[in-house]
Amino acid sequence: MNLTKLHGLLGLARRQGAVYLGLNQAVDALRKGQAALALIDEIAGKNAQKRMSDTCKTYQANLYTLPQGLLSKTLGMNNLLTVSIARATIAQAIQMAVDNKNNEPLGGNEFE
Repeated sequence: MNLTKLHGLLGLARRQGAVYLGLNQAVDALRKGQAALALIDEIAGKNAQKRMSDTCKTYQANLYTLPQGLLSKTLGMNNLLTVSIARATIAQAIQMAVDNKNNEPLGGNEFE
């Protein structure tokens, strides 16, 4: 995982308005087909992890677990544990930044 690149891409996505912040917004965006992938902090609760995992599997989106505090630090919000990224080129770039053999998607299929 390229943390420097991921940090920059998440900031860019936020400025573009392509980030759905928090569990409820992230899940709603996935259900409406507005989001291509989801990111969750490794310290998120079991219920949040299950809800995101189930939603991503149902709506064929990839879910990635990120190191503790990365989302909060990058997006400038305390206690931010889940986000989804809108279907756009930025989502593909973020997926490439987090994709590697040690960080496989937890659910869903590749997005178009």
